[in-house]
Amino acid sequence: MFITIRHDSYGEISYDENFWSGKKAVFIGGKELVKERKNVFLYDTGDRVIRVTAKGSYWFGAHLEIEGNNVVISRKPTWYEILFSALIYGLMSAWGNSPYLCSIVPVVGGAVGGLIWGVMIVVNLWAMREMDSIPKKLAAWLGILVATFVLSFLAALVVRAGA
Repeated sequence: MFITIRHDSYGEISYDENFWSGKKAVFIGGKELVKERKNVFLYDTGDRVIRVTAKGSYWFGAHLEIEGNNVVISRKPTWYEILFSALIYGLMSAWGNSPYLCSIVPVVGGAVGGLIWGVMIVVNLWAMREMDSIPKKLAAWLGILVATFVLSFLAALVVRAGA
């Protein structure tokens, strides 16, 4: 994830975090900071060298500590964003483990279902973070829940056809 913010004191700050490895890179004023340690970077202002510490992650709130200043890069997800994301997994898992419900509308479970649900949980977290109002967040969650259900149903049909 690549994020660029504007800060009053430091100007343009960019933060790059690899989705798979979690490796981070920090840019201030378009110039990449030199990595000293895993999450510690050196910012050379010309007059002096300042340590910049990256804390957190994009998904659970990232911020930089620069000379005692806390610069927020990405906010933490709210409790209801986490709850609704977990509800996707809980509802799909409950449906997939109920023989009665699966006799009405089958959904795939197991590793394939878990993969589908996990991807949709990440999509939901991302979508809800991008929305600015609670009704929009709820609409996004509902749409993603329906999409998860449809994908799980289609996967179940493919599994049944192959059996």
